[in-house]
Amino acid sequence: MIKAFLISIFFIFLLQYSFSQNTFKLILNGPSYDEGIAAFRTSEKAYRIIGNTSSYGNGGSDIWVIALDSNADFLWQKTYGGSGNENATKAIINSKDEIYITGSTTSNSQSSVNIFVLALTNSGVPIFDKSYGGSDWDFSNSIFFQNDSTILICGKTFNGPNAGFYNSFVMALNSHGDSLWTSFAGSINEQDNRDLIISQEKKIIVVGNKIGNNNSIDTSFIKCLDSLGNLLWIKSLTPYLKGSLLSVALNPDTTFTATGFHIDSTNSWREPLLVKFDKNGNVLWYRDMQQGDDSYFANINAESSGIYNIAGMSTKYSSGLQGIFIAQFSHDGWMMNGNIAGWLLDDYARTITFNILDSTYLIVGTTYNFGVSMTGIIVLQTDYSMAFDTATRFILVSSNTELNIKSIALKIFPNPAHDFLNIQFGKSIDEEFQIEIFSQEGKIIKSNYYSNIDNKISVNDLKPGIYILKMKSKSYELVHKFIKF
Repeated sequence: MIKAFLISIFFIFLLQYSFSQNTFKLILNGPSYDEGIAAFRTSEKAYRIIGNTSSYGNGGSDIWVIALDSNADFLWQKTYGGSGNENATKAIINSKDEIYITGSTTSNSQSSVNIFVLALTNSGVPIFDKSYGGSDWDFSNSIFFQNDSTILICGKTFNGPNAGFYNSFVMALNSHGDSLWTSFAGSINEQDNRDLIISQEKKIIVVGNKIGNNNSIDTSFIKCLDSLGNLLWIKSLTPYLKGSLLSVALNPDTTFTATGFHIDSTNSWREPLLVKFDKNGNVLWYRDMQQGDDSYFANINAESSGIYNIAGMSTKYSSGLQGIFIAQFSHDGWMMNGNIAGWLLDDYARTITFNILDSTYLIVGTTYNFGVSMTGIIVLQTDYSMAFDTATRFILVSSNTELNIKSIALKIFPNPAHDFLNIQFGKSIDEEFQIEIFSQEGKIIKSNYYSNIDNKISVNDLKPGIYILKMKSKSYELVHKFIKF
């Protein structure tokens, strides 16, 4: 039976006063546009953050790997890429702490887009770095281990057997990055494979969407391939005519659960979707988060207990335009815990992982709350109830990998502010620092030097609007936004 549900504001904004000490909210950024793709805990409980950066590297955009220690303090950063643009879309980690990253690259040719797979050791040394594709456009959306020696990637390509149309593909690679086989699908009914996993029967389960006119999203689907990429079955998700499944997880009982979105009946916005399938692709149930605003579920993973962990974006409950939405769902698809992380402008989550050793969730995404021409990587670590320490630590990552970058918690309140803005640091700063306030256009409004750990700044003379506060010293550089009303 089809059921729809509304997520109560009460559950999302339920105040959670207690959280474990190993929760945090961390911002990593350079001086330009940076994007968070994935975050992992290593076997030594250290952190590896994967993203894209326009702040550093060789081309317009490069792959960015940032290493943090077990306390989430900065260790090193490295970029990977050629003279063009590299854009990572998905990353995975194995038991040896080796990281495999896939995405697209224009470094081979400025007139075409190719697929790449980059494999790295725990210390960031390349194992292999290879690209795949033809003279037209190829895009890789996801990567997964088929077994200990085989890697699978999936996406869409204009270089398939049906020229002039997007063909979905699944490609198998050996441990050296050499192609073993490629499976194509699609003709005038174009397809885009968004994610894939391996079933308990060692079959390949793929989710995605068909592509309509003008490269628009059409019907979502789930399909099954054998271990060599031969199609066994494909089923479209009905009754929704338009939408996409973006992520899929294997459940303990051999079923699958997928997340994504469908387009509402007015074609105005995306609405989040959670769907459970049996092992043959038949829909067991789906949950439609009818928010009446643009939102989607980007990533799902399933715990051995049958609980689903989901991360995505919502514009309904955030104080900003977009907010990071994280939630925990029961085995039958009803929300147990949820939280929103958002400031004044857009934030969205890309992936969520569960660490069984300390029962925490690790979420990574992107925040636009850094002023003119800047975005940053946002990393959340929550406790099992999805609560986290809301005091934000900032790490301004330098291109000098030997630099000992410091981080600090910064609180600005009240926000919005009317007469005064309180600035409070999480620890003592033994150096003079400068605080500047800019308009959204980048014009400096105020500038003063301070030496106390807690300061109160008058904003009574500012006109109502959004402002950028920047704190600088020899060791720190932090950026925050606030509203004057």
